[in-house]
Amino acid sequence: VLTASFALNCYAETTQEQIDSKKAEQKETQADYQNAQRTLKDLQGKKNDKEAYLTELNTQMTKLKDNLADLQKQYDDKQVELDGVQAELDNAEADRQQQYEDMKLRIQYMYENDMKSSYLDLLLDADSFGDFLNKAENISAITSYDRDMLKKYEDTIQLVQEKEEKVKEEKAAIETLQSE
Repeated sequence: VLTASFALNCYAETTQEQIDSKKAEQKETQADYQNAQRTLKDLQGKKNDKEAYLTELNTQMTKLKDNLADLQKQYDDKQVELDGVQAELDNAEADRQQQYEDMKLRIQYMYENDMKSSYLDLLLDADSFGDFLNKAENISAITSYDRDMLKKYEDTIQLVQEKEEKVKEEKAAIETLQSE
């Protein structure tokens, strides 16, 4: 009986140890499970944060694409405007050069023909008072035409300067758009 009680007692201790060991394993497994749950929640939160950040970056990228498209349109518009202003400048420069050549010829003619004394001679050669008035009116019309042509030339020079300034401004605006 004594031997059987020792064997039974040993067996009971072994079973109790196994139960305690299993309970300890269960607690450890439960702690590992809870740690895994916390880690999973942390990872889920990080995933959500990254998704929100990605959404924000996508929104920013869309805005940047829209802004880039707008800047490209502005650039294209400015380039067209610059081309138009450049064409106007070229035309104004051609007009200025033609007017300059015409004025050179007129001044050369006036110098070679001594127009001041020619005007006086023309008036003194008048046959009658009516002829004198007609010649005076013609001389007045010629000098008025010369003044108008000089004024037109000065205006053309001013226009060329304005167009050159406009071209510089448009080029600066284009450079600004390119840098943006």
